[in-house]
Amino acid sequence: GREQFVMALENAVCGIKPTQAFPGGAPAGATRAAEITAFDPALYTRSDMRRTDRLGMFTVCGVELACSDAGLKLAREMAPRTGIMAGSLHGPIASCKSFHKEIAMGRPDTVNPAIFPNTVANAAVGLASIHLRLKGCNAVITVGEASGLTAIAQAYELIRSGAADIMIAGGTDQLDPIAQEGYALTRMVSPFVGGRNRSHGEMCRPFDTRSNGFVLG
Repeated sequence: GREQFVMALENAVCGIKPTQAFPGGAPAGATRAAEITAFDPALYTRSDMRRTDRLGMFTVCGVELACSDAGLKLAREMAPRTGIMAGSLHGPIASCKSFHKEIAMGRPDTVNPAIFPNTVANAAVGLASIHLRLKGCNAVITVGEASGLTAIAQAYELIRSGAADIMIAGGTDQLDPIAQEGYALTRMVSPFVGGRNRSHGEMCRPFDTRSNGFVLG
């Protein structure tokens, strides 16, 4: 929420900590992340989240927080020209992993069909639109690390062109062990980037001369 975010800024509280996403320990080097812990969607939404994956929960709760911060009360007549545009680097990676693992292991008969709806890239924004009864543009943009910013820019263009009156936009992703391990193995994250800067340790400092890669969050 906004209050907690501002409080963290004022008190110099860093959201990057040793990750808890790896029960057996993180891969060498990629041990830190900006991870959301102790997350309870019931604090932010009244929607039924029982069949929703973690990415869907983040998206629905993020949309609710955005509307609350904006003081936006969506009346029924506003629905056709109000939409959601989300950027996502990995999409529903955990649901995809869970669903396809059984197939890859030669056990298609054990696949849980209830997981399948969550494997679609725009499942999360679809859930948020259904919850708020929105009927405007509903889309997910995936263009790497700039996905969230691109979604905001695209939402702005829709309003500017007259295609929408209101757009709820931002980025949504979840930290999953398979993603963090992949980045570590391909040496695309801190502290593996930047040659001699690797000795400065694992930290997110994109505008520092000691920058040596990004940290997932």
